[in-house]
Amino acid sequence: MSQRIKKYTVLAYPDMGPEAVAALEVEDFPAIVVIDSTGDNYYETGQAPYRKL
Repeated sequence: MSQRIKKYTVLAYPDMGPEAVAALEVEDFPAIVVIDSTGDNYYETGQAPYRKL
């Protein structure tokens, strides 16, 4: 996954090292969006049909 990070910029608290607030610019980063912009939660809506069994 680290090969997908193209740019790493520390935004705040650089003295905290790896716990600093940073912006990452990534390319072709595989990710699953669980909560969308309307607040729908995939963990709830995706499992709902199977809970009725």
